[in-house]
Amino acid sequence: MGACYIDSRHSNPACRKKLIMSRFWLLSILLIIATPAIALAAPRTWSALVDTLVSLMNKGVATLITFGFAVYFYGLWSNILKFGEESDAEKKKTYFFWGIIILFVMVSLIGILRIMQNTLFDSEAIPNSGPGFIARCPGGKC
Repeated sequence: MGACYIDSRHSNPACRKKLIMSRFWLLSILLIIATPAIALAAPRTWSALVDTLVSLMNKGVATLITFGFAVYFYGLWSNILKFGEESDAEKKKTYFFWGIIILFVMVSLIGILRIMQNTLFDSEAIPNSGPGFIARCPGGKC
């Protein structure tokens, strides 16, 4: 029969079953070990959960905006060098136009997320702190 190795693919059903069972047990042990870490990292309150989700969304939006700016300026740089050529001039103009529109939408998404966060989850504001400025009160004491 021969030995069953983890890295090789076997046509022998006994070896396949042995490899599948070893992977199952390995995954089970890793899940058992990781469960306390996952449970202890869980937010305790609704507010903590929302803060965690909003923080993740803010990081994701910032990453997408950075990537969007990089792609836009790469396209701008590569097209501006060839802008004098008449071939595909209309395509280049539409690229610039839609790039600006998409960047505007991405940047306005940050504002929309902040408005939703302040409206739904942060009802307390510091009075007389300037027009449109909403800040969290430390410990709920303003």
